[in-house]
Amino acid sequence: MLRGLATLTPSGAVANTMLHVLAPLFAVVVWLWIGPRPRVTAATVWWSVVYPIAWLVYTFVRGAATGWYRYPFLDVNVQGYPGALTAAAIIAVVFLVLAWGVRWADERLTDTDRLTARV
Repeated sequence: MLRGLATLTPSGAVANTMLHVLAPLFAVVVWLWIGPRPRVTAATVWWSVVYPIAWLVYTFVRGAATGWYRYPFLDVNVQGYPGALTAAAIIAVVFLVLAWGVRWADERLTDTDRLTARV
């Protein structure tokens, strides 16, 4: 959603790629490869959205006080409240779908606790 919105320095582009592309990719690969599993419960999924939702609330409250928003798709000055809140809702739904996908996969992948117990 943000790609191409800002011109990054070469070091900024490297840091951005490491933080937003490589780290998430490696985290998923390592989780798929070695676990730990089973760990993801329905409660884990619901708790995983508490911080992002709290951050969104903070972002809108702070933005209302300062007039500055971190991301253009959340900028009420540009999008208006309906547009910014719709973007936030879409992000929350995508996050939840991904979290439920992790839960679904966690139930079906090899139980790493059981593998460790055999060693």
